[in-house]
Amino acid sequence: MKYTSSKGLLFNEQDKHNKDDLLIISIADNSTQQSPLGNMNNDNTKPIADGILTQENVSVTGTSSVPVGDQVLLPVAPTNNATTNTSSAPFPHEASSNTTVKEDNNQRDNNSIPNFQRYEGVVIVTKVLKGEDTYRVSRMLCFLQHGYNDRTQYDILVFTTMPWKKEEIAKVQEVVAPAKLTVAVEGPPLEEQVAAMTAEEKEFLYKRCGIGEGQNITWYNYCTEEGSNNLSNLGYAWQAEFRSYHIWNHDAIKGYKYMMWFDSDSLVGRTWDKDPMQVMVEKDLVILYAAFPYGSLRHPLVKEKMEKVYNKSICSIFPTPEKTLYPRFCDGKLPMKMNQIGGYHHITNLEVYRKPIHQKFLKDFVGDYRFSRLYDDQIAVTIPAIMEQDTRVPGIPRVVGESGSFADLNLRIAHHGRFGGKGGELAPVRPDGMYNSLKDSWPGLADRCGKYFK
Repeated sequence: MKYTSSKGLLFNEQDKHNKDDLLIISIADNSTQQSPLGNMNNDNTKPIADGILTQENVSVTGTSSVPVGDQVLLPVAPTNNATTNTSSAPFPHEASSNTTVKEDNNQRDNNSIPNFQRYEGVVIVTKVLKGEDTYRVSRMLCFLQHGYNDRTQYDILVFTTMPWKKEEIAKVQEVVAPAKLTVAVEGPPLEEQVAAMTAEEKEFLYKRCGIGEGQNITWYNYCTEEGSNNLSNLGYAWQAEFRSYHIWNHDAIKGYKYMMWFDSDSLVGRTWDKDPMQVMVEKDLVILYAAFPYGSLRHPLVKEKMEKVYNKSICSIFPTPEKTLYPRFCDGKLPMKMNQIGGYHHITNLEVYRKPIHQKFLKDFVGDYRFSRLYDDQIAVTIPAIMEQDTRVPGIPRVVGESGSFADLNLRIAHHGRFGGKGGELAPVRPDGMYNSLKDSWPGLADRCGKYFK
């Protein structure tokens, strides 16, 4: 027997429990569910289906695990019954940075560390290409756990393009325990996505990526496109598309209301003495961002896409002294230069981005063909937030910077050699440099995270 996913891909009944299939198995009712990732860019482009949700070393009350190849499929519903694998090994050494982080006196007294309320519907999210990236994920999460999430124990979701091995999942589970960890494959393998394309779509993709006759395309092929200076590998182009549109309704995240996003190469640099989730929830924000401006966009097609959906377009975005953001809408006179929110860290209200009007824009935003890199996921997270704020009560900020006086947070998140984005205080570029600069002044860091560094 064959059955069809929402993408239109055919699967054999006997392959239903293969780890590469595109179904989620609900253990509680022992049923399978088709899992659409959402419609793609236009009516002629087929949507892709969700990937497998996996979590290792976890027991679920009242259920039994279902082995699938070398992985175990578990329901999305949160559970705190996590048990960890105790094996560990240091991760590969990276060259040290000479940058010295200034001592933060707030970190000197462990007795002053506050407890935070745990809000419902919160998930910490990151994304990588493959299981070999676990060393970077583990380092990022260890800093985050020590600085914040050991107190709140929010669920952690790692999206991956290629499936992980059991031992790779176990390594990360050890870092974050007892928090719940889910590793979610974002979609089907690349070869299946390509096989589902029309002949014209495939020819266009192969031309962009320089794939000759008889050659196989991979996530590592570098691709170009007309009208863009971006040269990026296909895996990076896919992450921009995924984070722009597909992530908001992915089955792995659909049970949550708030997403606390961290790039896997970002590092928390202190113990948080104020809770960003309290600010996010109590002030009913759309987005709480770390950095602005973080690049800009001038592309006229984006202006057309905004007008098509919202009946207006943003020409520029300006910050107030409190680091709240407001737009200047296009009036036929203003040139378009739209600064964008940094993508390495932000907290978003998922329910806002799931609204039909914003989904309609984001679907159109990602383009008329697969794996486009014309636009960036950073502008994709910025536009709906600004547009949503414009529908709310005037004068009440909904798009807010963490370090401004409105939010009054000092999270000290390092990314690309800076705390707080471009123009911020210098930070070590390499994770081991960051660790070595902080291990003596940040109480407990060496004990909590030392095994993952040299």
